[in-house]
Amino acid sequence: MEKLLEQTLKIIEDKFIKVLYVNLTDDTFKIVKASQDELSDERCYSDSFSKWFSQSAKCGYVHFNDLDSFLNSINLDYLRQHFNNNDDKLGICYRRALNDTYIWAKIEITKTENYTLDNQEVCLYVLNINDTVFAINKKEHQLEEKLSIQERDNEILKSLANVYYSIHLIDLNNDTISEIRGNQDIRDYINKNSYANLQLKIAMDNLIVPSYVDKALRFVDLDTLLQRMGTKSIITEELFSKNVGWVRVNFIAVKDENNNLNKVLFVIRVIDEEKRREESLIQYSYTDGLTKLYNRRAYDNDLINIKKKTYEELCILVIDANGLKQINDTYGHQAGDEFIRDTATIISEVFTSVGRCYRTGGDEFVVIAAKSKIEMCKRIIKLNQLLAKHIGNYPYKMTVSVGYASIEDYPSLSIEELEKIADKKMYENKKLYYDGIGQFNHARIQ
Repeated sequence: MEKLLEQTLKIIEDKFIKVLYVNLTDDTFKIVKASQDELSDERCYSDSFSKWFSQSAKCGYVHFNDLDSFLNSINLDYLRQHFNNNDDKLGICYRRALNDTYIWAKIEITKTENYTLDNQEVCLYVLNINDTVFAINKKEHQLEEKLSIQERDNEILKSLANVYYSIHLIDLNNDTISEIRGNQDIRDYINKNSYANLQLKIAMDNLIVPSYVDKALRFVDLDTLLQRMGTKSIITEELFSKNVGWVRVNFIAVKDENNNLNKVLFVIRVIDEEKRREESLIQYSYTDGLTKLYNRRAYDNDLINIKKKTYEELCILVIDANGLKQINDTYGHQAGDEFIRDTATIISEVFTSVGRCYRTGGDEFVVIAAKSKIEMCKRIIKLNQLLAKHIGNYPYKMTVSVGYASIEDYPSLSIEELEKIADKKMYENKKLYYDGIGQFNHARIQ
C-alpha cells in the first residue's frame, strides 16, 4: 500500500511544494519532495519533524504574522489528539517564503491507511494556493464595491443575509434604521424605524455581557461613526454576547453616487465556534503535555505582562523535584513520568487558587502569585506535607527543593531579578538535601 501511495504521489507531486510521510508517534519523517533551500539550510534542518518545521518557520520560511498560528497547528500533541479523535484530515493556511517573496500556501495532513494509535502515520502536503487566495480577495473586493452602491435588495445581499445573524440598514442623516435580516433577540430592542443611535445602544446594553458593554457602546455610537470610519469601507469589533457567545459586528459603508457616506449596514455574525477553536489552539500552545500545567512559553509571556504592572504583593517560587534521575535509573522512565505528574498535581492543588503554576523544565516548576510572603511560606509547608504523605505506584519518596523571593523583601527588583534570587535559594536548599538533610528547611523561609 505504501509503495502504491508513493507512485501516486510521484504523478501529482508537481502540484505540491513539499510532500512528506510523517510518523507522529516517534516524530520522524520521510521526504517525498521538498525545496533544496530548506534541505540545505543548516539553521533549520533536523531529523525530527517537529524541530525541522518549527525551526524552518522561525528562520523566515513562514511570514511572521502567521508564525504563532502555524506553530500551534503543527504542535505534536495537538496533531496527535486531532487525529486520534477520528479526524482524518487537517488543513492549515499560511504565507510561505518562496524566491525572496511570500506566497499563500496550504498544508494538508491526512491519515494513511496504516494509521493506528501506536503508529500514527500521516501524509503531509504543502500546496501553493496563492492564485486561489488572490481570486477570493478579488471577489471580496468586488462584493464590497457592490454593497457600497445601495444594492441591498439584489441577490448578493439576500445571500449574505443567510450568513449573518442580523443585518440592518442605517440612514445616518435621518437617524433611522430598517431590518434586512433580523433575529428575535435583536427585534426585542431594535423594533422601530427611528432613533437608530438610541436603539443600537439599548440593544448592546442588553445583549452583550457586562465586561464587553463599554466596548460595544463605543463601537455602535453613530455620533462618532463617520470619524472612525474615515475612508474605510468596513470597521469591525468582536464582542461576547449573552445568548450566542462570540459575535463579530461590522459597519459597512454604503455610499451614494457622489461618494458621500450617508448610510451604513450594521451586520452581526456569530463566530463562537471559530473563536473557541482559536482559544483551544492557544491553550494547547501554553500547556505542558505531561503535567497540564502552564509551560515555559506561557511563563515567558506572563513575565512580559507582569513587568507592565505594579504589585504591592508578589512572590515567585522556584521548585525542583529531588531525585528524578535516581528514580528513572532505578524504576524506569514510566516511574519518572509518574513522579513529575504527581508532583505537578500537588503543586497545582496547593497554589492554583492563589497564582499560576508552570513546568519550565524537566523537573523544574515555577509559581507566581500576587500574595504575601507569609501566605506563600504557609503554602510551601503544606506542599511538603502533601508530598510526604503521597503514595504512588513505585516505592520512592517525593520531596522538592524550593526557593522563593518576594517583592516585600526586594521592592526595587524586577520579576527577572526576583526569579534569580528564588533560583539561587532553591539550589541552596537542594545542596542541603543532597548533603544529607533530606528535607526542606522551614527555617529558611521565615
